[in-house]
Amino acid sequence: MFRRCLGSCTAVFPLVALISGDLSAQDALTRAVDQLVDAKKKEHGIAVLVAAGERSIPPLRKRLKHCLDEGESAEAMVIGILEALGRVGLPAQAALPEIHDAYMFGSLAASNLAMWTATIVAVASDRDEDLRTGGTRCDEVASWLEVDWRPKADGTRYWWAQARLGLGTRPSEQGILELLEQGSVSSSAAAHAAAGLGHISRDLRGTLQAALVEATSRPDVPWLRPLHHSAAEGDLALALLKHGERTTPVALGLLEHWQARNRINGLSMLAATNSLSVEQRLTLVRRLWDSDRQVRDHTIGTLQGMGPSAIVALRALRAFEADQGTDRSAALYRRCAERIVATVCENTTPAAAELVRHADAVLQGLPWTGPITACDQAASALLAEIVTGSRGALGQTLPQLAALAVARDAFKVGGPSPLRTAFLAALHTDSLEAWTGASDALIVIGPDVTRDAAGFRQLLADSLIAAGQVDLTGLAFAVEAKTLAGQHASVDELRALMSSSEWHLVTHALIELQERDALERRDLKLLQTLAATSLPGFSISSSAEFRRATGIWQSTWSGPAPHQAVHAISALALASFDKTPWTSAICAMDLAAELSVGTGYLPDYMRTVCAQRSFVKHQRTIEERAWSKSFWLHRLR
Repeated sequence: MFRRCLGSCTAVFPLVALISGDLSAQDALTRAVDQLVDAKKKEHGIAVLVAAGERSIPPLRKRLKHCLDEGESAEAMVIGILEALGRVGLPAQAALPEIHDAYMFGSLAASNLAMWTATIVAVASDRDEDLRTGGTRCDEVASWLEVDWRPKADGTRYWWAQARLGLGTRPSEQGILELLEQGSVSSSAAAHAAAGLGHISRDLRGTLQAALVEATSRPDVPWLRPLHHSAAEGDLALALLKHGERTTPVALGLLEHWQARNRINGLSMLAATNSLSVEQRLTLVRRLWDSDRQVRDHTIGTLQGMGPSAIVALRALRAFEADQGTDRSAALYRRCAERIVATVCENTTPAAAELVRHADAVLQGLPWTGPITACDQAASALLAEIVTGSRGALGQTLPQLAALAVARDAFKVGGPSPLRTAFLAALHTDSLEAWTGASDALIVIGPDVTRDAAGFRQLLADSLIAAGQVDLTGLAFAVEAKTLAGQHASVDELRALMSSSEWHLVTHALIELQERDALERRDLKLLQTLAATSLPGFSISSSAEFRRATGIWQSTWSGPAPHQAVHAISALALASFDKTPWTSAICAMDLAAELSVGTGYLPDYMRTVCAQRSFVKHQRTIEERAWSKSFWLHRLR
């Protein structure tokens, strides 16, 4: 207790001394300015400068001028000074010329922060104070932002500044409500204005609450998250916090605030919460990648206090442990991961503990060994959380977790499976490589993954569009075929798909049956039909639900079925029954084209294929070529 009190007294000593006159005011302020470049001391320095008020402005202006002359090498100090000036507020009006220079000539980060600082200083002013040019500080800042707008600056910050300046120094609730209706950046500016009001009405409080709940919603299918107020998440949370609300949505919203101190506050609030969903906990885990070291430290501490529910962070901790480029000791992450695994295993069933240890081995890139027992409900639920925390993983992490789940019969557990949902949600990523890893995992699982999923192809397509891969929406068809008609589909399921009207399902099911030597003479009639007829083309559009949630315009992907490839693959299947479909002129032309041989050489070539029984080899080649021609696909593993 003594040490805690002593530390607290030490932290505020410069401030007390400054006020009492025991220290030189100039020395105390200089020391506070020096602390702005140190992440650990920054908040203390700002506190001293804010308490000093107007007296802090001259040293801040002087240091800011000097740092701008130094250029990029002094960027950290420029950013610290700008934040301090914004926190000082009204007295910083005198520094607006230097803030303008930081906006115009500073780095990108400095320019963006200068917009915020200038806006905060302007809206703190007395609106009745006229400038020599007439008008208010808000008018002044709005004019130079508009005239001197930098193309490289963050457009979001720019429009936020313009919207907030438009509300003025004494915003009305009606003006705030109108901006909230616009959503996005406008609602962020509105929330900031609401935070500055001494009191808010019930209507405004309810509107802020509803907007925050929408912004912080964490659906099981992440790309269906409403985006109307997402850009305002942090400011909405801070506004409600300043008006006395300390709810879970407020805490989650603070995690997205651009200021590190508010993100730390959000982490502290969540540390006392025991009822977070797995998606909400994943939001917390993402702070391990935070740009601010103190936020990362607080995240580690919060996870260590969460008990078994911290299992969702296991993959992130193992990834940081393996990353030698981090500024933290690998041992810290390893100890945290080991503590979480030990806690989980002590508080679950033996089957679940075994599965968690195997999954942890996968995350470390190690082979999982030991007995394989049937999966129970607890094991399936824990693996679902580990998979959720592995969203965005590159390489074979997700496919290997899928293989582990299949080996343990994790999808055979009765009832709706959160594990299936977790694997489907892993498609949510802005990396094509990570998306491919997630889709490879679905292929490993097979038809079981679609048991609780309505519109499997639609989910695949929407996730690709959400990731910005509109040109590759056709990948949805390839993944669907490899999942539904792959190695984990039963013979009956494959035979049923072979009668489908969709070419990608027909050909993949046919080839899989061929590879298993499961085609029968009763299939000959269907094969003869496929070798001579044309199947319908393909088409898929972004779903209405997706468009409502994201605001993205409708995207449609369509094209004809590759008839030539279907005919050739079916003809090769017929050849495996000693049939000679190439005696038909049309079939012969298609088969010769797909095999890249002249029609005159086709009989001899086919005799070699039949002798070597290399039907599947040629069918796979033809199918992959058809995918590439139809969808410009990256080859799937």
